[in-house]
Amino acid sequence: MDSPRAAVRRVVTGAAAPGRDRRAAAAIGRHARLELVFGYRHGRTVLTRAYAEPPFKVGRPVDVGSTASLILVCAAPGVFPGDELRQTVRVEAGAHVALRSQSALQAHPGAGLAARLEARYEVAAEAELACVWDPLIPFPEARIAQRIEIALTPQSRLYWSDAMLTGRCARGEAWVHTLLDHELRVSSDGVLEYLERYRLEPFSPWRNGNDPAFYPHSRQFGTAGHDAQVRTALASRAREVTARWAAGAASHLSTILVHDPAPASVTAEKLQHRVDAIEREDVQAAFDTIAPHLIVGRLLASRGPAFAAARLAIEAAVRMGWEEWIGL
Repeated sequence: MDSPRAAVRRVVTGAAAPGRDRRAAAAIGRHARLELVFGYRHGRTVLTRAYAEPPFKVGRPVDVGSTASLILVCAAPGVFPGDELRQTVRVEAGAHVALRSQSALQAHPGAGLAARLEARYEVAAEAELACVWDPLIPFPEARIAQRIEIALTPQSRLYWSDAMLTGRCARGEAWVHTLLDHELRVSSDGVLEYLERYRLEPFSPWRNGNDPAFYPHSRQFGTAGHDAQVRTALASRAREVTARWAAGAASHLSTILVHDPAPASVTAEKLQHRVDAIEREDVQAAFDTIAPHLIVGRLLASRGPAFAAARLAIEAAVRMGWEEWIGL
């Protein structure tokens, strides 16, 4: 037997051990956390800390200039009720980071509490973070609670592009999940600058139980209900997510965030013109500057190819405006 040797690094045991996995065996693969810290060392961005519990996986970042580009992997068939997945990403001063997801995230039905997805991103002064995410796809009767927090400084640079589908569009599914509880918060130096919050319950009791006439994806009302039910259904349609003032006929949705301390390098007007130049009826978008250096856009599309093309066009417009694109 080999004799014991000196540890390569300091060994910490007990409750003080950083990143210690305290999950029960039954929770492995269902309750997980991911922690990433990026720093700036000797002219390049490096991953200084990485901790991942299954199903999260962390590969080796790819250097693109001074940027570290990384694909985040969730090696699971999706999320189910009762799952809890938490992510924390910190980008230190001077670091440039680009993150992408490996594939779309499916939300499945099942018994138990809503699947909970939590993420926090901290971007220090003189740091840059770009996140481009594949869609979240809620299956019929899926229940999801999603919380995203982005903490910036006035000198931070951010590009954010998320995505969500209304269901498995190829099967004709739209808004047939049970619960989608979403919140996205963006703050600068601790001051809230943008809050996106909605709670969608297509099958909630106020839609009169299981009558198909009251489902938001139904295009016409049934004829078996009483007059009072019909009046209730007509009134409730004003609150439906498929109303023209809400999502309308869109099946693909995205929030775009651009935070840039450089004056006028990227403007809401430029991004709006870029999307308008696509000239497609199945794509709609709107951009506005809601706080100093912060642009918020909402993108809607009724077809996947048009949605993907619009996201790429917006990304290209931001790239042209920034002197140094951050490695997407």
